[in-house]
Amino acid sequence: GVASANSLPDTIDKVRPSIVAVGTHQPTRRPSSVFLATGFVVANGRYVITNAHVLPRTLDTERREILVVGNRGGEQAYEAELVAEDRVHDVALLRMKGAVLPALVLGDPTIVREGELYAFTGFPIGEALGLRPATHRGIIAAITPIATPQLSSSMLDADMVRLLRDPYNIFQLDATACRWQQRQPVVPPGHGGGHRRAKQGVRQKEQRESAQ
Repeated sequence: GVASANSLPDTIDKVRPSIVAVGTHQPTRRPSSVFLATGFVVANGRYVITNAHVLPRTLDTERREILVVGNRGGEQAYEAELVAEDRVHDVALLRMKGAVLPALVLGDPTIVREGELYAFTGFPIGEALGLRPATHRGIIAAITPIATPQLSSSMLDADMVRLLRDPYNIFQLDATACRWQQRQPVVPPGHGGGHRRAKQGVRQKEQRESAQ
């Protein structure tokens, strides 16, 4: 069931150490470090899950460009390497060098129900206010296929056709979302020990709020 909001602070405290910033570092570039996306630590504490599409296809090794993973507000950064990726599901697995961080435990996406309350933590506005994890929450608005039939064949491309032939489900969140809120762990409040995330993908319904 859905936990009360009172348990959310405890859940955030447990999740926050596992949230990392993923980027690249090149000593001669200005700025030398560039933030790309949010990631989170899994497995034995040496691996990070993030989005595949945010990673550069190639690194400028001649200028010593490397992948980096940072936590603690950017105070600590570790070199990382890409060990696996799934472009269809937009998931990449990185391995950190010389670091072991607290890991999240992936849960079972098949037990998620529409209407349940979830929170997600990451860096919604990138480095604008410093690399401090922020948490938002919302409900599972729908569990829906990643691709749906189109009214006209002109709206189809090769990727869409492939997804229509072999679709997978994603979670649509009714929550405030920003550009950088990708590949963040989706966690039910009160479940800091066994973390569920949108293993099959998350579609974020963006809500734009204007200040009055």
